[in-house]
Amino acid sequence: MDGNYYFISDDYNARMKFMTLTAAGEVDFCIIPKNELENYLDSEMFACLDDIMETRELEKYGLNVYRTPSDKKAWGINVSSLINSTLGYDAGNDYYAACVVNSKHEEQFAAFVDFILSNQRFL
Repeated sequence: MDGNYYFISDDYNARMKFMTLTAAGEVDFCIIPKNELENYLDSEMFACLDDIMETRELEKYGLNVYRTPSDKKAWGINVSSLINSTLGYDAGNDYYAACVVNSKHEEQFAAFVDFILSNQRFL
């Protein structure tokens, strides 16, 4: 399994690989920079978290939830602290965990985010 898709260099082949595997249902969740998340929302690539998570689950993330300004729907959960602690410095971007719209395991998204946020201090 190849879980490495980096968009830092705007590599066309990496983007196409990511899009192809996503369309095929081979990608469930992403950690993605905020600007990329916003770009992909127009293509309806990600599931609305309001639809896949219980309200109380979503509320526990408070201000870490990315909501679209227009309709206040939730699309991602900020995990920048994980990226920054892994790199050892502030990456300068906000990174969000998001669930792909055709995920085979959307019910596990909350557990995925909880795992990331609870284990970041051990990295």
